Amino acid sequence: MQPFCQKIYSVLNDIVDVYQYIGHELEITGMWGNIQKPNTYFKHHTHYNNIFSGVFYLNENEGFPDITFWRSGETSFDPKRVEFNPFNRGSWFERTEKDKLIIFPAWLQHSVDLNKTNEDRISISFNAILKGDYYNVTI
Repeated sequence: MQPFCQKIYSVLNDIVDVYQYIGHELEITGMWGNIQKPNTYFKHHTHYNNIFSGVFYLNENEGFPDITFWRSGETSFDPKRVEFNPFNRGSWFERTEKDKLIIFPAWLQHSVDLNKTNEDRISISFNAILKGDYYNVTI
């Protein structure tokens, strides 16, 4: 597991650099395995008390459901658009592909539809936080 965790930390550090967060230490706060059996789903949820969440897929099947990310319903206005893209639509999905790592903000709602295959959909998920000074608290 150590090489796997080191890869996650490496990618998370790249993301932290893009966000330009300073003076923080990354910490994976939890990691767990998911086995999505046939005819099961994962309802809409978020991972509060963390900064980042992620999933790594261990297998794939063309019939596996995607992970779907949902825009917050708290938007006051919904202007018309020329074309939908990942930044302006109500939801966005990512395919389940073996060895694919997806990292996203922990506050972002996500779900997985019904697994209609006869095969288990297997992944490893995790949460991470930045330890250090925030504007309103020190972690």
